[in-house]
Amino acid sequence: MMGCLGHELWTRRDLEWTYFVLTSKWVSWEAIEAFAGSDPEIAVLYPGDEEFGLVPDRSVHHYEATILTVLDD
Repeated sequence: MMGCLGHELWTRRDLEWTYFVLTSKWVSWEAIEAFAGSDPEIAVLYPGDEEFGLVPDRSVHHYEATILTVLDD
C-alpha cells in the first residue's frame, strides 16, 4: 500500500468471539485518502471477506500521533 508505513493486528478472545483491531501508520492524510477513497471514515472491505465469518465494523477512526517515543535496548 503506497504511503503506508506499517500496520499492527491486535486480537482479544473471549468465550464466544475473537475481536480484531487493525492499526496502521501513514505518511499523510492524502495517502490515507488515496487508499480509502473519498470517504476515509468508511472501512475498506474486500469481496470475499464474508467467507471468514467476520462481523466488520463499517466505520474507521483516525488519530494523529502527538508523541512518539522510541526506546533503546
